[in-house]
Amino acid sequence: MFSGLETALAHPPEKRSETPPLQFVSEYVRQLAEIDEIRSDFDRQMGARKGPEEAFSISSYSFTRMSLELKSQTAILARMHLNEPFAFLIPSLTEMYSEKIVIFRRLLEIDRAMLQGPKDGVDYGKMSSEIPELRAKLDDIDNSILKVTPAVFMSLIDSRPDSQNHLSHLVITRGERAQLLEYIETSFGDKLNQKNPPYLVGVAVVLRDGLLKDYKCADEPWD
Repeated sequence: MFSGLETALAHPPEKRSETPPLQFVSEYVRQLAEIDEIRSDFDRQMGARKGPEEAFSISSYSFTRMSLELKSQTAILARMHLNEPFAFLIPSLTEMYSEKIVIFRRLLEIDRAMLQGPKDGVDYGKMSSEIPELRAKLDDIDNSILKVTPAVFMSLIDSRPDSQNHLSHLVITRGERAQLLEYIETSFGDKLNQKNPPYLVGVAVVLRDGLLKDYKCADEPWD
């Protein structure tokens, strides 16, 4: 009667090993930079467009790139695992990425309908009015990603307190911190110094500023 339960108890699921926090944060930065580059490329092309038809073509291309990139990023994150108290981060991020994919697919459907030209029974006015709502939802998701980013940085902080009972060390070395800082600054460049940066650039700013704080590194003495 209880053979299924007995089997499960005898062979519990294998505990997943934790992804090194530096690997996770580095991948997080890479993903943000890829999405920001697609967005920047979209803005550049839209600025040079020559008419509404070309605009729909540009946005269709961009929305397709976004969907494919987010799908790839979701798959990469799904292979990672963080222990408590940061176990929630990866499932939260993949859920938000999945929500963005759905929105970009809907935007792509609208673009394709517009490019195909008038058809009977299609409410183009309704579709056009849907676009601002979808863009607002994307902004809201990006804002949510920004809000969880302090926890992403905190995954780099050593949970062991020093003699003053402070969390004063990172789990990465001085060289690793320097490399991560350089990676962020190279990936985002002058955008990091914008007064009101887009949400995802703001994420990079949060990580950079955290790394610039006076935390000691794993290869520095403990007090």
